[in-house]
Amino acid sequence: MLRSVMFCTSLLATVPVAAQPAALTGKAIPAALSGKMLDLGALLRDQTAEMPAKSVQVQIVPEFQLAVVVFALTGWAGGGNHFTNHLAVFRTESGEDGTLNYRLIDTLVIGGRGTRSVDKLRVAVQQEQDGNSLLLRIPAKANLPEDSPNFPSKPITLTLRLKDQRLSILSPKTS
Repeated sequence: MLRSVMFCTSLLATVPVAAQPAALTGKAIPAALSGKMLDLGALLRDQTAEMPAKSVQVQIVPEFQLAVVVFALTGWAGGGNHFTNHLAVFRTESGEDGTLNYRLIDTLVIGGRGTRSVDKLRVAVQQEQDGNSLLLRIPAKANLPEDSPNFPSKPITLTLRLKDQRLSILSPKTS
């Protein structure tokens, strides 16, 4: 048993890891959030995946003290281009020096090859009547049977609930 664990550990040590950018760039990505996103991407990816900087979209929602981020993990595993769209929600908190700090609330897979994608992040956030949860509505596109896996064409609205620090997809459900 110990020998197989040592063998597996040595295999993991030799697997090449895709390089990640030192920082995400773009006017809409605050520096403090860029660092958090790089850390999150490193945690979620495997040895073949990477998080392209151009896939990261950020929307700050000040009235709810949230930063909503959509990003993709892409890779070339199994002979094809694979990608997965993720949503991350951060709580924004003002530091003593006036800068915004970001605390990860939750992350969730919201799409990917053959299901749906978010081309441009435009999230609408609304508090539910119970006062304990938020609804997030995001315009997206879903794949029709005749669509190529990476090119969905049907406009949809992706509705998610943030309740008790957890995200869940309300509609549309992926079959």
